[in-house]
Amino acid sequence: MIMDRSSVEEGMIKATLQEKIHCWRKMDTKDDLWTYTKSKYDIPDAAKTWTLFSIGNAWRRHKSQRKKDHYDAYQNDEVRMTKRPGYIPEFQFKELLKYWSSDKLQISSEINKENQKKLTDPHTAGKISFAVIRNELEKIKESISLKEMFVATRARKPGRLYKDSDENTTSKIAEMEKIETQQSVDGSQSVDAFSSVMGPEHSGRLRLYGRGVTKTTLKGKVGHFEPTSNATNDTVQEMQERIRKMEEQKRTM
Repeated sequence: MIMDRSSVEEGMIKATLQEKIHCWRKMDTKDDLWTYTKSKYDIPDAAKTWTLFSIGNAWRRHKSQRKKDHYDAYQNDEVRMTKRPGYIPEFQFKELLKYWSSDKLQISSEINKENQKKLTDPHTAGKISFAVIRNELEKIKESISLKEMFVATRARKPGRLYKDSDENTTSKIAEMEKIETQQSVDGSQSVDAFSSVMGPEHSGRLRLYGRGVTKTTLKGKVGHFEPTSNATNDTVQEMQERIRKMEEQKRTM
């Protein structure tokens, strides 16, 4: 059986309400979550890290959607209580409403909204993971540069309307291509076009490799990684591809 994201999300929100845990970093039951997941789904040990990242992301996404649907959508708690999700007990939903209306969360929410406005060059991959996209590109070309991944994950479908302009993204791609052209003329590959335009990597996860990927999980130097063929990455790509195909099948049903 393949992991059903909706059931994991619902189980996580229940656990959150019962334990009053609002931060994934403070969740001390990750090993229990992994054991539970293993007991219910066909998933190899090599994918543990990716699975926990996925569960954490699903948990945050679920919390955000519940707040949007059951708090932001209504003017007062009286109406919100009448729209309470059936799987959340009344006494727990009251606690959740108190948390959503707290000064601490309101301030955090405003900060997050402002930070979201600062984000530039959003990807257009949708639910397709970067690992799957990279895997598909590597079937055509052995080594994929960061610039090529940037272009692939920012491609827009002809005729489709998008909320934001991609003028800034297009400009950056043109600048990267200019650097690559100049290096080709000079016969030099001393500078990575993507890093030159977008800046160096920061600590933590790496750009354009998807969730959970860090410097230690890849071979080579930062800014110019060689394709890795370790078992974990191969397993994760296979699982993500299986999930993507299942989601496509659901949409066509």
